[in-house]
Amino acid sequence: MLTIVRRQLPPWALPRSRRSAVWPMPDEEPQFLTRRELAIWRAATRSMRGGATAAAYVCRNLVFATGTAVHTNLVAIAPAGHGLSLVEFGISFDGVTASAVPVLVELCQSTQATGGSGAASPPAAVQVRGRASGGQAPTVSHNHTSEPTALTVVRQWLVSPNGGLFVYPVPLGREIECDASGGTIKALAARVTSAASVNSYCYMEVEALG
Repeated sequence: MLTIVRRQLPPWALPRSRRSAVWPMPDEEPQFLTRRELAIWRAATRSMRGGATAAAYVCRNLVFATGTAVHTNLVAIAPAGHGLSLVEFGISFDGVTASAVPVLVELCQSTQATGGSGAASPPAAVQVRGRASGGQAPTVSHNHTSEPTALTVVRQWLVSPNGGLFVYPVPLGREIECDASGGTIKALAARVTSAASVNSYCYMEVEALG
């Protein structure tokens, strides 16, 4: 819970030099908050500290011809040291037919019981925030010709392949998560099912969890 003294500006609206006197920020995260409250606390303190509280990475694929069957475009596999929390997802298509049937786009959690067959040389995950805290980068697999297992769909949309662009910033406190590599849910995956072959790019922005 955040307490604001009457007739005072909230701490994040004060000059940076006065913030710590109004709202001291401990170096360690509170241990008594629920997961949702902790996510809000992290976001609030992030803006006050001027930086991220968790290491964040962008995972992406290279251009992929979707074909006309289900194909997994991208898999972000958690490292041994921590799980992953999805904070943003995006995908785009290069089709030019206005009447084309929409593409089914699915976000999934994966047990990685089998890894499937991904294309060679996926782009390495790039750390974009929380650089001072460091962390272990996730492993990226992309553009699969055979599917990883087992995938559980957690979000799905229909997106136009006619130059379609879809970006999903996950609401704060409702992030989609997976375990560290030793857990049951080891990865986050994006897959598409298209009625026509179009090229696609997609990305996931993930934060270190735990």
